[in-house]
Amino acid sequence: MLIDSIWDWNPWWNDKETIKVLSGKLREETEQIFHTLNENNITILSGMRRSGKTTIMYQLIHNLLENNNPKNILFLGLEDPSFQNIGIDKLLSEYRTEMDPKSRSYVFLDEVQIKDGWERIIRKENDIHRDQKIVVTGSSSGLISGNYATLLTGRNLTFHIHPLSFRNYISFREGEQISFSGTRGKERLDSLSRNYLDEGGFPEVVLQPEELRKSTLNQYFNDIIHRDIIDQYSVDPRKIMSLAGFLMLNVGKVVTLSSLRRSVGLSYDAIRDYLIYLKRSGLLYLMPEFSFSDKPALKDSGKQKIYSADLGMARYIQGRHSSDHGRFAENAVFLDLVHRGFDPGFIQRGKEIDFVISSPKKISLINVTYGDRIPNREYEGFKEIMGSNPKVNFEPILITKNQEGSLDGIDHIPLSEWLVRD
Repeated sequence: MLIDSIWDWNPWWNDKETIKVLSGKLREETEQIFHTLNENNITILSGMRRSGKTTIMYQLIHNLLENNNPKNILFLGLEDPSFQNIGIDKLLSEYRTEMDPKSRSYVFLDEVQIKDGWERIIRKENDIHRDQKIVVTGSSSGLISGNYATLLTGRNLTFHIHPLSFRNYISFREGEQISFSGTRGKERLDSLSRNYLDEGGFPEVVLQPEELRKSTLNQYFNDIIHRDIIDQYSVDPRKIMSLAGFLMLNVGKVVTLSSLRRSVGLSYDAIRDYLIYLKRSGLLYLMPEFSFSDKPALKDSGKQKIYSADLGMARYIQGRHSSDHGRFAENAVFLDLVHRGFDPGFIQRGKEIDFVISSPKKISLINVTYGDRIPNREYEGFKEIMGSNPKVNFEPILITKNQEGSLDGIDHIPLSEWLVRD
């Protein structure tokens, strides 16, 4: 019977304590998302596969179980073969018929994009059943390619779930109460930041023994490429793998369609489409160039810098013993800026500025270096840009391996301290 399969996904209906096994370690985002459970809008958790969306759902359920009837809380993993030919509306009708919730109910739908037309059904459910809160998860590619932004406008609160930030990484590895004061605390923080550059932020990988991480990351990479790109867009597996692998080998570097065509031998149209698919999957980011012409802004110059959505994934592709720590440090800074809601660009003229953040009052110029010595080119880039735009209020920042302080108006901030700042 259908209700038996539904019961399988909701073990707390029999024993509330089972949720403790499923809810894992808390992360910063969960508390903010928990507050949306009192709203009638649909809460959407979007992000790349294995970034922790399902676990956050279980954490929300864990909190709800403290003050709610367990049978008023429904969770459905929609990739379950038992639900393959059954619509969301039928599943929810079966639940209400069998459980007959007498007060506010909470519906959690995992991997909702697998159901065609889910947006219309969820919108109808939200409009009709006002005493029902709906929370859904979906992979980035599945949601972007759908119609949810149009059909659910004004009805949704969307959170993009990334792999762990460095702050979350620390809490996963060390617990909440760790202190980094004093010399030993700083040394521990530096050590953790180096580990973060190697391991990345997939929650399962962070908690695994080191000998299992490579096979897990290999599985993640293949799942994302196959399920979110090859299956969805019917592309040539060899070609998309070739491009994805090349980009992962070149994180932090500037590319153009022409340079990619020379490197991987695909047509311009194929590269353009494949880049869109890789972005939608959440696997890679493409950062545009920044321009001071007319009004400072990001521009579509054809140049883009490549960054991996997860440091561990890039490390796995490049090889465990890759010596180019500087590009991983730069990738970490990029992810930190994105996690904090910034939309960075870069400048490449005579010299390069890794990141540019524009605000009404100032423009922040950020370079990243991760060697024991700071090359002169890092300072020359600041001087060139600031000298060419004397009327602009600049904030130059150099993120380093361990140097700190201020020199010639340039703030030097160690990477580990940058990544944990408020």
